[in-house]
Amino acid sequence: MIKNEKNQIKGITLIALVITIIVLLILAGISISMLAGDNSLLQKAVDAKIETEKGKEKEIISLAYSSAVTKKVSSGDSSAIKGSELNRELNNSEAIAKKDSPILVTFISSKRQYKVYSNGIIEYAGTKDDNDDDSVKLSFNPIQTESRAIILQVSVNGVESVENWLKSLSEDELKEVFLKSWYGEDAQWSEVTYWNEATQSEEVYTDVRDYYSKNYSDICTDEYEMMLTQREDWETGKPATVAYYDRVYGPEIELGEEKIKGTVAEFIITNPGNYNISATTKDGEYIEDTWNAYPETKIETYSTTKVTAETGKNSKTVTSIDNKTVEVPAGFYYGTSDNVGKVSTGFVITDSVDENTGYSNGNEFVWIPVNYNSSTGDITVAGTTKKMAEISSGTDYRGVLYNWNLDATGNTTIPYDSTEYREPQDRLQSDYNSMIESVKKYGGFYVARYEMGANNNIMISKLGVETYKANTWYELKTMASTYSTDSVQSSMICGSQWDAILNYALASGDDSGKVNSVDYGNSGYDYLRTGLTLTSDKINNIFDLSGNYSEFTSEEKPKPNSWYEQQYTLRGNNCNPCGRLPSGENIMTIGKCTRASIYIKP
Repeated sequence: MIKNEKNQIKGITLIALVITIIVLLILAGISISMLAGDNSLLQKAVDAKIETEKGKEKEIISLAYSSAVTKKVSSGDSSAIKGSELNRELNNSEAIAKKDSPILVTFISSKRQYKVYSNGIIEYAGTKDDNDDDSVKLSFNPIQTESRAIILQVSVNGVESVENWLKSLSEDELKEVFLKSWYGEDAQWSEVTYWNEATQSEEVYTDVRDYYSKNYSDICTDEYEMMLTQREDWETGKPATVAYYDRVYGPEIELGEEKIKGTVAEFIITNPGNYNISATTKDGEYIEDTWNAYPETKIETYSTTKVTAETGKNSKTVTSIDNKTVEVPAGFYYGTSDNVGKVSTGFVITDSVDENTGYSNGNEFVWIPVNYNSSTGDITVAGTTKKMAEISSGTDYRGVLYNWNLDATGNTTIPYDSTEYREPQDRLQSDYNSMIESVKKYGGFYVARYEMGANNNIMISKLGVETYKANTWYELKTMASTYSTDSVQSSMICGSQWDAILNYALASGDDSGKVNSVDYGNSGYDYLRTGLTLTSDKINNIFDLSGNYSEFTSEEKPKPNSWYEQQYTLRGNNCNPCGRLPSGENIMTIGKCTRASIYIKP
């Protein structure tokens, strides 16, 4: 009996334990469901926080919208609020407004977006990630040139075009845009009274006044009226107008230290790398991306150690990839890849490289080999019997020039007399002698790979720079002589050096067909930065001999009459590489520059 009672007690205890456990599990489940899930207390707290933030953001938009309406109505304008107007009121709110009907407002930190309708209703529109197709993005269009340079076109997509923005402005707003962009932020409109002689009466016209200087100047009325006209028809008037305002009010695109305004920018890429590019829109939106698709076929490499001079010379003898000996001046680096390391197709040196990669970032020059026969005294272009220079009298030399118009093979020389092209001019005899002595000792000279640029009043020969322009031949000659090191000296290219380049191209390399042809190069008046031609204008690694700017040489054309000014010879551009055109030393018009050469100091 007692045993049965004990068994009954144990059974009751076990049942109670099971029931207790079940109750606890139920209670735990209820607690978990209250704390987790879509309807949990935690989620409700998070949702409440988000709704509170949304309410605050809507309040910011509402206050800004009310302020914009108040300002517009007070000025007598009852038209709908535009995105640009709301954006001005949202200043310092970490929010950006763009588009019209409806306006789209984006809060930068939360990425939440709201649509604002013309009746003032504000509607939540999700997060920016939910609207990726509408986001601002960068796109890249790499354009290959004849040189190793890539013209990288960067476009900002997804922003309101400046054209549409201008169209959306009221006449008063457009007037302010015109004023600030042409005359500066401190300019203001004012009325000026003047006496009209034709009508014999006083009249009032609108003028622009600088806020600080109080100076008066006539407004460019035609330009302003054109802006008003183009609001209706953007195909009329001057097409440059929209492009101009795009450069003033468009996005700012940045690569390194270079910043360009506009929805499209072009950057010059000359070597491989990871290029970080960013843009900031006029509404303050910031985006960035990386471009690293530089073509392997364009890579040029150079030695990574500076050449040191050998005993008795200002240079070192090196062997090119095509097994030819070359004198490389001390302090320079020389080409080691096939595209810049062969004498037959243009052996290139540079004065600066990235010593980790061997990529050039300096001034570049191309070797032109010339033979000197000490027995006969002949100075001839390598691989030919064509003379570059000869003794004129005593120890003075004169250049041997070739008449390409009569003989495209470069075999007919120009007689040295008082009426034909000739060099050197008397005042340049000493410089010419120094160059020839260097050619005799070192077996050639170097020519600038590109048309002459300038930096800090020093001649440069770099890819993708602005060509140096001057008012006179003498200014060009002076600038061309400013590049000097312990081992080399620069000068304006001579006519005999130019002809030596062409005669060597006829004898060596793959560009002989370009020597006397007008079918190559950038001709006309659409001038480019150095080496950026899209056409085939490279002769043995030397760029723009055929096109781009006409290039002055030190070769003279004697004056036909005493009242003529001194004349010098232009080469290249529409003349083709072989052509010659005399031009007065003080007659400088658009499209004239020069090219430097350097010789190793004897």
